[in-house]
Amino acid sequence: MHEKQWTWRELREGVVLAKEGFKVRLMPSRGNLQVSGDIKKATQYLDLDLPILGMNGLAKDDFALAIGRNKILVSTQKQLHVRNGWFEEGFVITSADFQWKLLALEGPAARMVLAQGILNDLSSPSCIALVFGKTSLVVKSTTGYLLFVEAPYLQYFIDCLDSCALIKAGV
Repeated sequence: MHEKQWTWRELREGVVLAKEGFKVRLMPSRGNLQVSGDIKKATQYLDLDLPILGMNGLAKDDFALAIGRNKILVSTQKQLHVRNGWFEEGFVITSADFQWKLLALEGPAARMVLAQGILNDLSSPSCIALVFGKTSLVVKSTTGYLLFVEAPYLQYFIDCLDSCALIKAGV
């Protein structure tokens, strides 16, 4: 019987995959809070003035990703320390620091590579999408795209991105 030889990558912050016109960087941990309910009251409580981005938004510094009509993922450069739970004002806050890993897809081929794994047209008002069959959050960045993936699937996503064909224009 032949068994598959599994190869596990050493995943550290920085470039984890590089090909012609495309690279994937594992980004440092950010402060992530999942917020549901009355988003306006929740952001006032958190004392944050953040843009709430859809898939076609441009992520810079601190931002929030729209997940649904009344659900966002707040993502900040520094960890946020707030009480988790339900608030009388009509919202719930949950720390999501360990739930999401952040991959930066960069280079001129980033859109084409991402398109091989996503069914969305990359212009949704929400950032939530199925990428390679798994729930992810996608938003534009200044160098390509940011892909928030659930932590247990980090290796899976990197392997899927590595298997994408790089198609050169005109070929």
